[in-house]
Amino acid sequence: MKVVWILNHYAVLPDESGSTRHYLLAKGILNEGWQTIILASSFSHWNKLQRFKGFHLFQDRTEKSIIFRFIKTPGYLSNNLLRILNMVAYFLNILIPASTSGLPRPDIIVGSSVHPLAALAAALLAKKYHVPFVFEVRDLWPETLIAMNRILENGFVANLLGRLERFLYTRADKIIVLLPNAHTYIEKFNVNTDKIKWIPNGVAINNSSVTVKRAEVFTIMYLGSHGEANAIEIIIEAIKLLRTRPLPVSILFRFIGEGEMKEKLINMAKEYGLENVSFEQGVPKNDVSDILSEADAFLISVRNLPRLYQYGVSMNKIYEYMSNGKPVICALSAANNPVKEANAGITVEAENPILISDAIEKLITMSDEERSVLGRNGRSYVKQNHDYKILAQSFNNILNELI
Repeated sequence: MKVVWILNHYAVLPDESGSTRHYLLAKGILNEGWQTIILASSFSHWNKLQRFKGFHLFQDRTEKSIIFRFIKTPGYLSNNLLRILNMVAYFLNILIPASTSGLPRPDIIVGSSVHPLAALAAALLAKKYHVPFVFEVRDLWPETLIAMNRILENGFVANLLGRLERFLYTRADKIIVLLPNAHTYIEKFNVNTDKIKWIPNGVAINNSSVTVKRAEVFTIMYLGSHGEANAIEIIIEAIKLLRTRPLPVSILFRFIGEGEMKEKLINMAKEYGLENVSFEQGVPKNDVSDILSEADAFLISVRNLPRLYQYGVSMNKIYEYMSNGKPVICALSAANNPVKEANAGITVEAENPILISDAIEKLITMSDEERSVLGRNGRSYVKQNHDYKILAQSFNNILNELI
């Protein structure tokens, strides 16, 4: 049996909220002879809870023959110094030999850059075990922070992160990128482009038929993180604008998920008197498909960050929406737009509440058949391009090339 370790600070089990990318990739390569060990944090970023009590250094859980080892880290409630401490603790604790004791020896180690310290730990462990290191670039550091005005472009933190990313790019034997144009960013580090491979996010496609609900109330859903990058307050502004328009049906807007902006968004909807807006708790990944089936259409939005989105997007929620076979309203200005490419809904520029409200009005005035066609287009596109069974084969090929 070949063994791959994946270091992903925020990895989750399928019965938890959050991204199950690595679980699904690991499940997809199991029959190819790969045993996967996923090393994650004991503290869940998504529900802000510890997975186990006490002072144990780690705890293991096995799901479908995939081993999750949760490394003890302190908790936090928001994007503050405690979150940075959580990242540093993960990095330091995972390098303690006892943290990986009892695990089968790796043939390859993958480090995923939800934050770069996880990838750095993977690089150091790969050197220790004399095995290939794969750097998975999920977010571009420090580019993302600079684009969102979190740090100064020429400041100390940006320079420090820039040195770290250069080291990781040059040290990696293979680089997996999620964004379709990320290679254009990485090439400036004089990296051999042959070692850059694109494996976007995806979804586990089920073969059940799509249910089309008929009700007096038309339900539009957002399911995902309620963070600053998601620009949900722009959607709230768009909903407010709809109150002045004569619409053919009543609309219910459901926002499902967690994040640092959620309380502010709830207060915003109350201030505007939006009685057709509900905010609900995040749901485990296993329940996402059932929840999505309760919607007639979906909404997604992001910030207008041309510097960042010139490299494209690869958001889980887009593919989850489209796989459900319902139309999507997408407020996005980026190098790629899956909804537009698939003709799976209506796309408008980012951070424009007027255009979002226009898109909502246009969608609900369509016929059922017109909306059904958009939904079928999206589901077909995802099955062909973003099914994790297909993506896992690409992952398997990369791993096999290295050994």
